[in-house]
Amino acid sequence: MRVRDICAMLVSAMAMYLALEAGNDYEVLKKWEIELKTTLYSNGRFAQQGEHLPKPIVDDLDGDGVNELLVATREPKLKIFDPSRPVQSHYGSTAGEMVLLMKSETTLLSKARVRSGRQPVAMATGYLQPATAKRRHKVIVVLTHDWTVMCFDHHLKLIWESNPMKVKRAHAFHREATISITSTKIKPFDDGLVVVGASMEYEDNRRLHRRKPKPHKDEDKGANDGGAGKAAAEGGKDGAEDHHNVRNRIKAILGLPTKDEEDHWQEDSDEDEELLEHFNYFAFDGGRGALRWHHKAGDFLPLAHDHEVTVPQHNYKMQLEPTAVKHAGEVDWRHYRTSMLRTLPHVWRGAADTHIYTSHFARRPLRDFDEEKRRADALHA
Repeated sequence: MRVRDICAMLVSAMAMYLALEAGNDYEVLKKWEIELKTTLYSNGRFAQQGEHLPKPIVDDLDGDGVNELLVATREPKLKIFDPSRPVQSHYGSTAGEMVLLMKSETTLLSKARVRSGRQPVAMATGYLQPATAKRRHKVIVVLTHDWTVMCFDHHLKLIWESNPMKVKRAHAFHREATISITSTKIKPFDDGLVVVGASMEYEDNRRLHRRKPKPHKDEDKGANDGGAGKAAAEGGKDGAEDHHNVRNRIKAILGLPTKDEEDHWQEDSDEDEELLEHFNYFAFDGGRGALRWHHKAGDFLPLAHDHEVTVPQHNYKMQLEPTAVKHAGEVDWRHYRTSMLRTLPHVWRGAADTHIYTSHFARRPLRDFDEEKRRADALHA
């Protein structure tokens, strides 16, 4: 072996050693923190099913070139922080830590200051003005548990509020929820478009409503007793009711379901159950909150009986899906086949991957395979 080969081997071994020794080690250091109250969850420690908050959003809301941090809390509130200039805290459990200065804050409570049903489930930011506008500010849209849609400006000032479903369910949560904000106009004097889509699910596969529970045997037995025993039972019952009412008032202040709400619900109809489990869409005018269109479970009607007369019979062949499944007003997706294929593939792993975005769809006529075959035969004849 030559000296040159030995030197080359030594240099290669040294280079490999240095490369492995240095590596790509990264260290994550905490720069600042935001303290959130975990005591507002039902178990007082962490979010359970149906209690998860929307993810924080880092975005330039006021157009000054500096990103802000938008956070939704369980109070329920919206807060905007300035992450560019953290300061040292001198109070509370975060004393000595670097915290962010809060620029704006607003509450999501109703005018009656009711907490129940006002927990945020989805949040998004976007522009309502087109890109040609000189000075644009982003708006913030929030969807709450009771289907209230709220739109705020970049200072968290409420612009409009709307509730298209008008439902309030304590034993149901949003399985999926997403919001899209675009500058597209449906009517000439609209100011952008806000599209909200969501579906609900029952906790532990229970119905939204259930019958009032039957009284216990002990209560029936106590009702049949008379005299002093009945008076003593009433005295103990009054004390228990007072304690029970205090607990319910505390739960109502914290936005938690009370025992009376659980025991006095009545049976729900199948139509409401189907409506809430369906993925519903609502489109609003971004400037005023006027409802422009919606898609709910009962919006489409079955095909009329004269459908067989209006549609030729030969159009039914080579159909993968039964025609009876279609609804009046529903368009075959194959009319937009080319545009649909451009948006593929879709990646969906869970509820967090559900989102809405705008895309251009151009209508194309369905392919006539018989006509294509005749043309091909004519060319080869």
